[in-house]
Amino acid sequence: MYTTGDLARHRLDGGEEGALEYLGRIDRQVKLRGFRIELAEIEGVLAQHPAVAEAAVGIDERRAGERALVAWWAARPKEGATAAELRGFLKERLPEPMVPSLFVLLPVFPRNASGKLDRRALPTPKLEATSAGGYEAPATPAEEAVAYVWRDVLGVPRVGRKDDFFALGGRSLLLPRVRHRLEQELGVRLSLASLLERTTAAAVALAAEELLLDELERELAAAR
Repeated sequence: MYTTGDLARHRLDGGEEGALEYLGRIDRQVKLRGFRIELAEIEGVLAQHPAVAEAAVGIDERRAGERALVAWWAARPKEGATAAELRGFLKERLPEPMVPSLFVLLPVFPRNASGKLDRRALPTPKLEATSAGGYEAPATPAEEAVAYVWRDVLGVPRVGRKDDFFALGGRSLLLPRVRHRLEQELGVRLSLASLLERTTAAAVALAAEELLLDELERELAAAR
């Protein structure tokens, strides 16, 4: 015998006596992309970060058929952290499917009349202009190509040069598709490791430009 976390009841009216009717979960476990995820576990780990005073994690229904983990957090006095820092902190302690795609900083958490967290009042994440300094338009043809690919793959209205792929709702499973699209647009094949390390549009564009320059130098050397 063990606790499954499932909530059920015996059916005595109209059904076979003793049959169980499944009602849901007694915990906050969810299923996302085939993985069973306990939201409270993510909240507990995120709360261990020195800059985090309070954390809440839930599912964001961003588009039809597309769901993502989102983390809301409040900072401790005189402390701060970027979404990239929080994501890296969680990646060191949790499996990749349990790392939220979106991080939303709140000045205070919404409360109900009894003082408990009101999860229904947590704001919907915004998927655009996510960089700390606001939206900054792509400045080079390579940055424009990266922004175009990200907009199409992620389904967001715009992408700035300093916007972060994961903060826009991206996830690691989408990177092979992004790499293929970038190869079509720019003619270079970036490594998946490079796309994981360089998460802003400007950084990805710079990596692509460096590869193009290397290829050009090799061609010139071979022609001499």
